[in-house]
Amino acid sequence: MSSKGSASVAPKAGPLASTTASTSSAKVAQASSRLYDIPSLADDGANYQMWKFRMQKVLGVRGLWEVVAGTETTAPDQTTHPDEHEEWLIKDREACAQITLTLKDEPLSGVLYANSAAETLLENSSEEPKIPRPTT
Repeated sequence: MSSKGSASVAPKAGPLASTTASTSSAKVAQASSRLYDIPSLADDGANYQMWKFRMQKVLGVRGLWEVVAGTETTAPDQTTHPDEHEEWLIKDREACAQITLTLKDEPLSGVLYANSAAETLLENSSEEPKIPRPTT
């Protein structure tokens, strides 16, 4: 920024300021719903580690990682927290879309009946993984 008489001007309060704020919120919401284009997980899972790393980053940036593998892996109670429940369902659907749209047919067939994003990206050692790992 140039030092030649540049002054920052704060937005005035009023209808224009609220329009600017809502436009800004809409842009953030639009950006968070964008699907990132990452390489698909190969049928044999050979690129699993790189795919997983990228997927974790994308889900983190989009604010969806907590729904998949964090503190929000189950939906809040619908009767006591209906708004939070609906918000969780939206995040879960977005995370499922981000994950499944980067799977080739073979890994996708393993998660067709998953009920949540967390189940889709399951990494529980007590269960057989739904997304194939590389065979060596």
